[in-house]
Amino acid sequence: DNNRYLLSASADAQVRLWDVAEKRALVTYRGHSGPVWDVSFSPVGHYFVSASADRTARLWATDYVQPLRVFCGHYSDVTACTFHPNCNYVVTGSDDKSSRLWDVQSGRCLRVFSGHTDTVSALAICPSGRYLATASEDHDIRIFDISSGAEVGLLEGHEGAVHTLEYSAAGDVLASGGADGSVRIWDVAGSFNCANSRAETHASIIPTHTFSTKHTPVSHVRWTDRNLLVAGGAFDAGR
Repeated sequence: DNNRYLLSASADAQVRLWDVAEKRALVTYRGHSGPVWDVSFSPVGHYFVSASADRTARLWATDYVQPLRVFCGHYSDVTACTFHPNCNYVVTGSDDKSSRLWDVQSGRCLRVFSGHTDTVSALAICPSGRYLATASEDHDIRIFDISSGAEVGLLEGHEGAVHTLEYSAAGDVLASGGADGSVRIWDVAGSFNCANSRAETHASIIPTHTFSTKHTPVSHVRWTDRNLLVAGGAFDAGR
């Protein structure tokens, strides 16, 4: 049951698996030597990946308390992680301003995606698995063709660090949220359709819609099964 279990990452260098219905921790995973900044289930469950200040990402199985793989190569904190839709690859983002594509079976780094001038804070892979979107504290979002490693799009518009990204189910729309208190919608199909078109050399894209909050930096955006977008953040009454 995909809605029964929850993973949490913590500054205590541990990852915990929780039973949501029973509101209790089932397993504690230890192995990182620094705070864990992000954790993500694989699309099929059972496996998950964690990202840490110890400059590594680690692959785990829910029924085994030791990591199955350790992904080493970043030069600073690993700040974000996610699985490729086919489950054969993991993508990580880092304080070193780069993102990396890793082979799950071998643990090898296959691609390095660069271009940001600050920490890579969020990642999203389109449903077809062809394109990677990376968000950064440099206020920009970049789109990469995973097979070639080439940057094919630059999304500009946020006025602060971008904290969160998510593609719609069809892959033609990308949602983002950030420190500027806004949610922005990007029509990525206009220049390169995630599903089936060939990427152009490079496209500069502006948001089609911008939704602003009063006082809330946006930390998470998620599309529902009915194609509604939910955004969340911590309200700061002092702002």
